[in-house]
Amino acid sequence: MSIIQGRKKLLIIGSATLGLCLAAIMPALVAEPANAQSELAIETMPESQTRLLRRQNIVRIHPNSVQPETTFTVHGVGTVSKAPDIAIISGGVSSRADTASSAMAINRRTMNNVFATLKSAGIEGRDLQTSNLSLQAEYDYSNRQNGAPARLIGYQASNQLTMKVRDLDILGEVLDALVRAGGNTFSGLNFALSDPSLARDEARRLALRDARHKAELYAEEAGYQVKRIITLEEGGGNNAIPFRQAAMRMAENDAATPVAGGEVSYTMRVTVVFELTDRLEPAA
Repeated sequence: MSIIQGRKKLLIIGSATLGLCLAAIMPALVAEPANAQSELAIETMPESQTRLLRRQNIVRIHPNSVQPETTFTVHGVGTVSKAPDIAIISGGVSSRADTASSAMAINRRTMNNVFATLKSAGIEGRDLQTSNLSLQAEYDYSNRQNGAPARLIGYQASNQLTMKVRDLDILGEVLDALVRAGGNTFSGLNFALSDPSLARDEARRLALRDARHKAELYAEEAGYQVKRIITLEEGGGNNAIPFRQAAMRMAENDAATPVAGGEVSYTMRVTVVFELTDRLEPAA
């Protein structure tokens, strides 16, 4: 046999071998996308169903064919009422004089007396905070209709305090002491809890129970059952008990000003999205 004939024979044999190899691996190459798609579909299923399908070597659902979940949005409210243990007083001193410096000087002397009196009444320095300090010019506008300019008649200096009373038994005495020391403005009295966190947490629990109760009620009437919470948003606050706003006046007798604390209410609100599922009928 010639060298040329030998090379042709080897070429033919090599080509046949390559063809057999390609024929053997082509089904696997073609099947790979389908297998990958099957794996993706299985991953979107619950774990228990995935294990079952893997054992059976079948795929029954495509990731794009997953049905949307059925949801229901409800609002829940929870309110907790407690006896307050602190009071917040807003009041201070307002002083008038012909000049700005005189108004500020009078106000300063009176406020020093107020601070000293409140501390003597049992209010600690940490519970006294200046909430507003102002100085304003006062004008007489009575002759404006005749074209006359407004007339400066003096200045008003104001120093307002926020006072926290931790012992409610002395609250009336503190109010009277504030007046005796020269306090002549009073903008409010609120009652609260020194630590409202426990009351708010209790209100949160009640709000969520209220939301779940509504969801289960509506779901049952519609033929569903509540499966789980999808989202939960919170909002709320406390309702303080305001005291009537008025100017302070000195009591005509020695009895302390009567004050009733009542209760303070803390209300929390939640918005909950529940996922619903078909209700399972009992077996016959």
